[in-house]
Amino acid sequence: MKKTKILIGVPTLDICECDTFGSIYAQKIPKSIVTELVFMRGYEVSQARNRLVKLAIDENYDYLFFVDSDVVLESNHLEKLFALDVDIATGWYPRKDKSGLLEIHKEASNDLPYFIHYKIEEIKDKGIIEIFSCGLGCALIKMDVFKKMQNKDYDAPIFNFVHLYYSNDVEELNVKKGDRVEISEDINFCLSAKQLGYKILCDTTLGCGHIGKEVHYG
Repeated sequence: MKKTKILIGVPTLDICECDTFGSIYAQKIPKSIVTELVFMRGYEVSQARNRLVKLAIDENYDYLFFVDSDVVLESNHLEKLFALDVDIATGWYPRKDKSGLLEIHKEASNDLPYFIHYKIEEIKDKGIIEIFSCGLGCALIKMDVFKKMQNKDYDAPIFNFVHLYYSNDVEELNVKKGDRVEISEDINFCLSAKQLGYKILCDTTLGCGHIGKEVHYG
């Protein structure tokens, strides 16, 4: 039986945290899967993600599993996301600022900044939920998503930053109406995926650590 090929891609400007590497190494890999681990080192994060996408397409992988170099996974993270058999699936991890906000988002009712961060208490015992967007620090994505976005043009960037302006005050983030916001490459990817009709699912049982000066677990 043909095995599913998954590229585990770690975008990193410099180093990968030891706890991150250990959590990747400790993943429970189903027998139906073959994996390869690649550290895309020395590039700004959007460039690194784009290079990982190109590599995965060129080498005929079925999925790309993004793991950020400061995210610590549960040992069954890949196994559980793969079992969902969906286009885009993720776990969750907290912001590093101790705000209690998570890097998974629901859609905002107002124009900008498009999304609102979930809080840990909002996802307790929720199982699998559909979300609006997320950080891609622990996300499993089918290669068909990238191929559809690129329209077979391998040189077209999928991941890039954009700058917009807040249309409302957001007290939790300490920003005011009119403040400039940088939409990160992963959020911008999610917005593009949603426009193409893709859903993003989060397994709320897969909480990850996010390493700053200490490891934050939400």
